[in-house]
Amino acid sequence: MAPKRVYVLSAVHDQLVRALESQVRRLQLRGPNDAHWEMGGLITAASVAPLARLRDAAVSSGARAVVATHAPDSGLFPPTLLLEVPPDAAVLREETFGPLLPVVPVPDVETAIALANASPFGLSASVWSRSRQRAREIARQLNAGTVVINDVALAAGLAEVPHGGVRQSGYGRSHALAGLEECVRTRAIVDDILPGARQPWWFPYEETMTQDVDAYTRLAHAPTLLQRLMGLGGALRLLLGRR
Repeated sequence: MAPKRVYVLSAVHDQLVRALESQVRRLQLRGPNDAHWEMGGLITAASVAPLARLRDAAVSSGARAVVATHAPDSGLFPPTLLLEVPPDAAVLREETFGPLLPVVPVPDVETAIALANASPFGLSASVWSRSRQRAREIARQLNAGTVVINDVALAAGLAEVPHGGVRQSGYGRSHALAGLEECVRTRAIVDDILPGARQPWWFPYEETMTQDVDAYTRLAHAPTLLQRLMGLGGALRLLLGRR
């Protein structure tokens, strides 16, 4: 649930980048003999190579890497900020599990939403804005299991909030009522109170059935009142079984 990509409005891009560069450059990774440190290494040495591949591919295509200057030379992956990232870079499409963060300027919010939703993944997203109302509007348009406003990763620790993803980030939910429902088996019992009445979906199917189904659809879903009324006759034939 940690941020994998940042899309920021061009108007505040430089300001954000300056702040991020300052933070990244001063981060201290834990070395073999360090007593004071701010970030440890990846969970396994094998996790370094995929991150390095994505970083190097982006840099070779024109991206600029800002690397923590207090990183020991011990095979650890240093916190890295990627700027001026080409739009087709793999780091913008693939999952990254480590301190590698691409920052991409966008001209407007609509572009940011489109790019965020273009990802095959959708576990979590975050929206940052001074306007909470505007942030909620954006959040409703993001295709992610959880969207956090002005914070990150918060929802994973909230027992009352359903946790889970969409698309390649998985399915199902943990936490909250939705998580409890994952652990139960439901049973539906349908009792037909008019067993003697012929139902429209019973065999054999008559020629007028398709027309009557279309009429019922118009009655239930047509955009105007007149169009709905035009489907009333066929809908009644379908429901009452009169052909």
